[in-house]
Amino acid sequence: GTAATPCNRSYPKFTLKLQDGKTLGDYVGISLDMYLVDGKGGWGDGMRVVINGQEFNCGQGPYNFGCQDNKWGEIYITFLKEGEASGGGKIAIPNSMKDLTEIEVAVGSGSGEWHAYVKNINLHWKAEDTVIEKTPEEKKNLLTEELNKWIGGMINSGGEAVNAWNIIGEPLDKTTDANTFDWGEYLGDVEYARTAVKLARDTAKVALDLFVGNTFNQADEMGQKADEMIALVNAWEADNVTKIDGYNIILHAVYSKDATLQHTNEGMITQLFDKLAQTGKQVRVSDLSMMVENADGNLIQAGRLTADERTAAANYMTFIMKEYRRAIASDKQYGISISSITETSTGNKVCPWTSGYNRNGMYEGIVEGLK
Repeated sequence: GTAATPCNRSYPKFTLKLQDGKTLGDYVGISLDMYLVDGKGGWGDGMRVVINGQEFNCGQGPYNFGCQDNKWGEIYITFLKEGEASGGGKIAIPNSMKDLTEIEVAVGSGSGEWHAYVKNINLHWKAEDTVIEKTPEEKKNLLTEELNKWIGGMINSGGEAVNAWNIIGEPLDKTTDANTFDWGEYLGDVEYARTAVKLARDTAKVALDLFVGNTFNQADEMGQKADEMIALVNAWEADNVTKIDGYNIILHAVYSKDATLQHTNEGMITQLFDKLAQTGKQVRVSDLSMMVENADGNLIQAGRLTADERTAAANYMTFIMKEYRRAIASDKQYGISISSITETSTGNKVCPWTSGYNRNGMYEGIVEGLK
């Protein structure tokens, strides 16, 4: 096209012989450099790629790819497989074309008024990934370095103002899925914790309190779970170098309207704190929440609780806080944090304030627990 007579949906055409051993199905995209003359064809209705006479619309004009008027800009159009959704800068190559080794290709802006220069038209293919398996020692060294970067960065960001950290979180979690990464598999079941503690203390500019944290749900066998966590920490500290300063208990409590079950719940809380007290370490309770379940074990929404149910939940909160203060030596009580401050009517957590920030019975339960 020219300034006087721009292109009207016509595109420069080339014959290409693909690289030896490659077919069109091996290629992942086409790129080109475009110089838009005075913005002619900058929008249009999508860049077009024509292969052996069949036209494909990627759904984006040159401006959408970042091209500017009277400047060179790069356009990259991704190739998809048949059945995948085209548009957004992508086109799907049909299976009938995937075995081609030589093609006639045309490319340009789908506009009735396109005036531009194009150069550096390239087809791109991607080699299959090659997995180079590292030795166990190489994996350990690489991951230790990454762990050092993460822990070092966190500790440095806290500077001298932050002197308490959860160094190990959820060590008792047995979840195994696509998102699970087991540090112990690569650094050693005991060594990963020792390494994390050492990296933190070596980086810090101030003395640190390092905690190991784990979630304790009301349905858990809390005494048994506490034993498992304590045994883990003892194993980590068996080198007489590693030191864990305390336990961070993420506690999610449930008041049961089944009197027998509620008696068991209270016994679990007592076991938990008694066992932690025997370690002589600091104990912190975090994310402390309270919910109410009926005699059938179904949670009751906060907005449907009766006054008596609210009172019972508040009394249970008082019990938990008093048991913590009874069992744990005063100089080992690192503190208690509440999960949520305000309730929602459809939520299950019973909180110290309503959504309108009015105090309710749970507020009184917390105050009584602190007396």
